[in-house]
Amino acid sequence: MATPKSQTPVPSGDLGQLLSTSFNLLLAQIGPYILISLIVLIPVGLVYMLAMAFGLLGGGLLTGQPNLEALVGTATGVGLIISVSVIGLIGQALMAGALIHAANSQASGGKVSVGEAYKASLAKAGTLIILFLVVGIAVGVGSILLVLPGLAAFFFFCLTPMAVMLDNDGVGQALGRSVKLALKIPVEIIVIGVITFVLSFIFAFIPFIGALASCVIMPWAFIALTLAYKKAQEAAPAA
Repeated sequence: MATPKSQTPVPSGDLGQLLSTSFNLLLAQIGPYILISLIVLIPVGLVYMLAMAFGLLGGGLLTGQPNLEALVGTATGVGLIISVSVIGLIGQALMAGALIHAANSQASGGKVSVGEAYKASLAKAGTLIILFLVVGIAVGVGSILLVLPGLAAFFFFCLTPMAVMLDNDGVGQALGRSVKLALKIPVEIIVIGVITFVLSFIFAFIPFIGALASCVIMPWAFIALTLAYKKAQEAAPAA
């Protein structure tokens, strides 16, 4: 993992420059970024598939022969899926914190260290997990009621993990700062979100490759959002 020779300037110009810088940063240290993602995605994915298989097979849903033993198996499988969902939430929060720390370190002229990234994320794990839960509920409820409120919640709160990792904010401060800074970079957030969604949607239909693609797409998204966050800070230093 080579250390960059000089600090990467925060893109203060157009959107194209920000996107170009984000892709360059990812490609320069793609190995560590993928590893940061795999540390969470592989175990969570395997346990989730195991829970799904256990629930379906145990419930006789695949055999068409439900019985008491099968129902117990189904209940166990559902319990495992719920547990995995909780573990997944925690894992995603820690992965996000690690990716943001890595992106900020690289953009500031440092190196991408998997160990240091997760160490920094674990130091703020409580705040990150609570924020992911709060934002997840807001986006989920908004999406169930109407699609637009869910999208609005994502737009205004997508910068909360950056506020925690880069400005050491608490839950309330991070939510408030995210709303203020999101209004400074609306185009950047929308474009990054659309690119991430489109790529994830396309690769989701490709077995195995789709899962591996997320290990590249998600790091890029957090790199780009981290750069956008820093750009918004420059536009509103007192935010």
